[in-house]
Amino acid sequence: MSTSTAPTLPPISTLNTLPPDSFSSTVALLFEPVPALTEPLLAQRPYSSYTHLIQTATSLLSTLSASSRLDIINAHPRIGAPSNTLSALSAAEQAKGFSDASPKSTGERLKELNDRYEEKYGFRFVVFVDGRGREEIVPVLEQRLKEGTRDGEMEIGLGDMMLIAKSRLAKLTGEAS
Repeated sequence: MSTSTAPTLPPISTLNTLPPDSFSSTVALLFEPVPALTEPLLAQRPYSSYTHLIQTATSLLSTLSASSRLDIINAHPRIGAPSNTLSALSAAEQAKGFSDASPKSTGERLKELNDRYEEKYGFRFVVFVDGRGREEIVPVLEQRLKEGTRDGEMEIGLGDMMLIAKSRLAKLTGEAS
């Protein structure tokens, strides 16, 4: 990705005044596009910082309906999904550790485990990849399939989404949360 097309975040003062569609598309850089989260975040404006926005999102998660929480977690892309189906930031995060050099069998195993996870829990597997390769994610997914509960996995997945948002914020602005 060239520097000229790299996603950017406007100053928080600008975010606080954006119309709803622009607010939602900007916040999607941190959380992926999902109205179940962006609409309540819009209603909570103004924010003093992007860190404040992420803290508010984290607090909102426990107040939302089960259906909204499901929409939020399912807005996140599948681990190992084709890069042309991912947001620019998701593609960059997964590309760091997910190279074409990964054995084809690892990608197939990841797809199989993703399918089993979604069948067992009813939503997508979400993990803070943080540059780990496919080979490192497979045992995490296997363990969570073996030991997890639906409620526990929902909490872990939503928590990891907030870690992803914090990491994206740091990369986009240098703002630590």
